[in-house]
Amino acid sequence: MKNWVKITSTLLLTLLISGCSTKNLGEGNQPKIDETLEVIDSNSIRTISGITSIAFEWQKVDDSRVIGYNLYRANLSEESTKLKQVEFIKNRYTSHYLDDDLKPSTKYAYMLSSGTVNDIESKPSKTFQVMTLPRPEPISFIQAISNLPRQIKVIWRPHQNESIEYYKVFRSTPQDPDWEKLETLD
Repeated sequence: MKNWVKITSTLLLTLLISGCSTKNLGEGNQPKIDETLEVIDSNSIRTISGITSIAFEWQKVDDSRVIGYNLYRANLSEESTKLKQVEFIKNRYTSHYLDDDLKPSTKYAYMLSSGTVNDIESKPSKTFQVMTLPRPEPISFIQAISNLPRQIKVIWRPHQNESIEYYKVFRSTPQDPDWEKLETLD
């Protein structure tokens, strides 16, 4: 019993001490700014929105000290609109980036800065806002023909949006209400 108390106490003390680290806290972790580093031209930043992604293009900086770019993002639909670093792009010659796994119909704020070794970076670009596209409307017509032997024929009207590239077919049964993916059709 004494060993169990000692082990538990040691584990709790270790968790308490490691929980006090401020390394990853957004409030106290301010970037180190070098005023002499070339700033990304805010006017050169172009975006293309998708449903769950936003593509960026910018004019690369020519400062030889730069080793990559910092991308900062804030979801403007959430209460906390503080920009947080989401990516360090580790190639100074890169001028494109795709930010994905975003929410549809959501407005985001972004900033870019050039970065050097030891987490030193330039002043950030101006903050710019981009909105992801909404989900497409559902298919307007779909019908299942079930009077066939051991099969069901599914017919639908192709989507009016020409950017739709494929359809995913799912099924469920009254016995198993979970949806099972059957096929992806071009």
